[in-house]
Amino acid sequence: MISTASLCESSGFGLYLAGDKKGPASVDVSPSHFISFAKQEEMFPGFAALCPANHYARKNFGYLAAMHAGATVICDLDDDNTPSEAFFNAVLGVESVSFVKTDGWLNIYNEFSEENVWPRGYPLAEIQREREVSRGTAELDCPVVQFLADGDPDVDAIYRFVGKIPIYFGEGKLALEVGTWCPFNSQCTHWDSRVFALLYLPSFCPFRMTDIWRSFIAQRLLWENGMRLAFQSPGVFQDRNEHDLLVDFKDEQLGYLYNAEICQKLMRMPFKGGLSNLGDDMISGYEAFVDASLIDRKELTLLEAWLEALP
Repeated sequence: MISTASLCESSGFGLYLAGDKKGPASVDVSPSHFISFAKQEEMFPGFAALCPANHYARKNFGYLAAMHAGATVICDLDDDNTPSEAFFNAVLGVESVSFVKTDGWLNIYNEFSEENVWPRGYPLAEIQREREVSRGTAELDCPVVQFLADGDPDVDAIYRFVGKIPIYFGEGKLALEVGTWCPFNSQCTHWDSRVFALLYLPSFCPFRMTDIWRSFIAQRLLWENGMRLAFQSPGVFQDRNEHDLLVDFKDEQLGYLYNAEICQKLMRMPFKGGLSNLGDDMISGYEAFVDASLIDRKELTLLEAWLEALP
């Protein structure tokens, strides 16, 4: 974490650390902003009163603190990822970028590696499926950029049981066109301020799906606003924290069964569109998960509190 703090400082970024009830009351890492559990309750009482303790989604308070401090870009990072200098140099917004388009799912890992590896949240039925793919280069607005991770990257429990680790990805940057789905995570992703609302991590769902289901909502609403998601060659090295793979597998089961189906539903749904309607469209998107019995209805109340807490 010290090296991460130093890299943040030299790159002009603040480091915001979100604490939890079971964690320490303070962290001696300088320069950084530690948002303790008590501080979260003080800064955002309405949201804190509804947000479960001892949950990965407490990262939401780090996001909120950074927003209220005037951040124009948020780099979402986990504590087992060591960033490189390249990680802090993402280009967000309109640029000439290579893109890929297919009708349905695209395994982005296959675009950066020859290994048979897939990202967490990718539908199992799609792993061996071949789709027609078109490619090109265009001026596209990409306010969300997911960096890949070398070493022990974000894959599901099934891959960890049978696949090869470590993994090292190639170079490049690739945007996904409208209708081209791929999950992305909360470990090494850059977000432009125009879409900060989409950072919201749901709490009343399986831990291993919180950022994956967030990514589906975000991707669908980016398209609704003429924007795209982009993936970029590794900007971090992941030395993964210890996990029980059977626990991970259990926590990922709803994703294995329903991720393709819920994205089909999101694709068919009408949304208002326009960044001024982003909050309403997020509520509609999460209602689809609630109606499918994937997320508890309490999520909608928490989401409303998130939207009220935004600057």
